[in-house]
Amino acid sequence: MGNVVKPIKPEEILDRRIETIPDAMFEAVNAMIALKWNGSSAAFRQDDLLLKYFELSKETNDCTTRNRLFANHYVDFEDAYRREGWKVVYDKPSYNEHYEPTFCFSIIKK
Repeated sequence: MGNVVKPIKPEEILDRRIETIPDAMFEAVNAMIALKWNGSSAAFRQDDLLLKYFELSKETNDCTTRNRLFANHYVDFEDAYRREGWKVVYDKPSYNEHYEPTFCFSIIKK
């Protein structure tokens, strides 16, 4: 009896990973890029992105839901945008630094 399910190929992983991220997260990221675009880049706080996500998804903004978003890597969307031509920088504080994590999107110059 042959296997119906086959191992995932390395070149398939990004597509499969993107499929797990809720549409509302991509909608929230797109909205934040458009809102914060200054002509060359868009920078925004992670918490502002999550607020936009909760607004669009209508999910409850509580600790349990936020933990689920991070545990399931729904906020790890950077590679999907890089594939589309964006330079994405995620900046989060080290253990002894105190500032809000931020995303910065800019267009990759060719």
